[in-house]
Amino acid sequence: MSITSAFSTMFSVFYNSHDTELYLPLPVTEREIYLAKLLSSIGLNLAFLMPTLSLFIIGYWRILGNAFLAVPFALLQFIVLALLSIFISNFLVHILGRMLIKVRQKNMISTALMLLSSIGAVGMILFMQNMSMDGLDKANAIPDLPVTPVIVGFYHIARAPFSSASFLHYGILLAMLVLFGFLMVKKAIPQYYQQLAAIDTKKVTVRKKKNNTNASLKSTLIRHHLGTLKDPTLIMTSFMSTFMFLMFFIPQLLNGNNFFSKVSLEFFGLVLVVGLALGYMTAGAFTMVGMSLERDNFYFLKTLPIDFHDFLRQKFFVLWSVQTLIPVLTFELFSLIAGLHPFLIFILVLGIMLASYPTSLSYYKKDYKHLTLTWQNVSQLFNRGGGQLIMMLLFFRGNLVLSS
Repeated sequence: MSITSAFSTMFSVFYNSHDTELYLPLPVTEREIYLAKLLSSIGLNLAFLMPTLSLFIIGYWRILGNAFLAVPFALLQFIVLALLSIFISNFLVHILGRMLIKVRQKNMISTALMLLSSIGAVGMILFMQNMSMDGLDKANAIPDLPVTPVIVGFYHIARAPFSSASFLHYGILLAMLVLFGFLMVKKAIPQYYQQLAAIDTKKVTVRKKKNNTNASLKSTLIRHHLGTLKDPTLIMTSFMSTFMFLMFFIPQLLNGNNFFSKVSLEFFGLVLVVGLALGYMTAGAFTMVGMSLERDNFYFLKTLPIDFHDFLRQKFFVLWSVQTLIPVLTFELFSLIAGLHPFLIFILVLGIMLASYPTSLSYYKKDYKHLTLTWQNVSQLFNRGGGQLIMMLLFFRGNLVLSS
C-alpha cells in the first residue's frame, strides 16, 4: 500500500511539478534538488507504514522480552522497511520517466499508471477489510495467513539472528535495500534532468483538423474547459475520491448475502441520505481548482469579446457535470450489479446530484477567492485556504454518515 500510494505522489512531484527550470539559476546541484523532491514526497509512503512501527515494538518486546532493547531494535527495522519502500517507489517512478520519453500520449499513460497504482492501494484496503469481516463472522478469530517469504526476515532477525532462515530472508531484504539504493544513486539521479529535457522537448505530431465553420463558440469553449482537465494528478484525485467510498459497500456485495437486493422501497429515505453523503464527499476535485487551471489564459480570456461571467458559469457547469458523472456512473453500475431496486438507484443518483451541486459551487467560489495562476503542481491548489483540512473534515463527516 505504501509503495503504490507513494508512487503517484512521487511522480507528480518529480515529473508534473513544472518547477525544475526555476532551480537552474540557483547554486544547487542536481543531487540536492532530487533529494529535496524525494523528501517532500515521502509523506504518503510513511503514513501507511507508521502502524508497522507500533507492531514492531509490540512484537519485538514479546520476542526479546526487554522493552529497552525492543524500542531501538524496532526503530532500526522500521527504518530498513521505510527506506526499502521509498527506494522501490522511486525506482518505479524512474522507470515511468523512461517510458514517457518513448511515448507520445504522456498525460494518458501517466494518468493510467497513477490510477492503477491508486486502485491497487484501495484493493489492499478492501482485502484487509474483508479479512476483518471474516474474523468477525468467526467469533473474532484472527485470520491465519501464510508466511510471506523475505518479509518474514523481520521475525527471524530477532528470534534467531544467526540462523539460516535469518541469513536467507533478512539477507534478501538488505540486498534489495542496497540494490534499489544503488540504482537510485547511479541511475535515477544522474538521468533525472535528461529525462525531463527529453519529455519536455519531445516532438508531438499534431493532426490537422478540418475547418468547421459551423462550430459554435459554445462548443469551442466546452472543448477548452475539458482540455484543462488533463493533469494526471487531478484526474486521479477525482477517481479516487469515488473509489475510496465505494469500498464501504463492496464487502457487503462479496459476502454473498444479497444485502442490497433485500433493501425494500420503504427505505428510500435512507438511500437518499446515503446519496447525499456520497455527493457531498465526492464533490470538489475539478471545481475546487477550475479557475486556477486556466493559468495565464485567465487574464487573456478577460480581454476577449465574450461575457466573462457567462464563461465562468459555463465552465462551472462543464466541470461539475464531468465531476459528478464519475460517482453517478460508478455507484449506478455497482447498484445494478448488487441488485438494488431501480427506483432506489434513481433516488441514490438524485441524492448524489443534489448534494454535489451546492458543494461544488462553494468550492468554485473558494477557488476564485484564492485564485492562484502561478502554480507548479495541482496539489498546491488543493492546499490553499486549508483545503486539505476541509477535505479531511468532509471525509470524516461522510464516514460517520455511511457508518451509521
